[in-house]
Amino acid sequence: MRLPLTIWRFTLLELWRLLLLTGGVLVTVISFAVAVRLSAEGRLNPLDTIKYMFLAMPPMLQYSLPFAAGFGATLPYHRMSQDHELTAAASGGVSHRALLMPAVMSGMVLAVMLWVLLGQVIPRFWQSLDKMVTRDATRIVKSTIEAGQPLVVEGTMVYADGVY
Repeated sequence: MRLPLTIWRFTLLELWRLLLLTGGVLVTVISFAVAVRLSAEGRLNPLDTIKYMFLAMPPMLQYSLPFAAGFGATLPYHRMSQDHELTAAASGGVSHRALLMPAVMSGMVLAVMLWVLLGQVIPRFWQSLDKMVTRDATRIVKSTIEAGQPLVVEGTMVYADGVY
């Protein structure tokens, strides 16, 4: 049996193009939402918000990459189905199992990537984010009180009219 390299190459390129595009958009939106929340609370200044957003991108991959992979794998096969390419390939002797190999191989690559990310990369980025938010405690206390909000520390709320 001859391998359907042309179909595999097309499907793989289309799948990864959509996966990277969808993953990039989702990671950007999610990390922006996380950074804006802290900025609105006064815990980050504008420059730190942008830095926080970029540092939050790798940890947000754990949420966006599975969705992006599912979305990216669905659209090429849907398009191939609508254009009757799957039927043509099946009538040409290519099995459905063989047509799914690009998605299976991409799934394995993504599983290994997520395993490495969750075990090694993401914990380091979470530590960097935690250090960034807590490094300047006086600025956080000052901005919270000046905004008229209570300062919450381990379940204790501190109300103040001003800070010196």
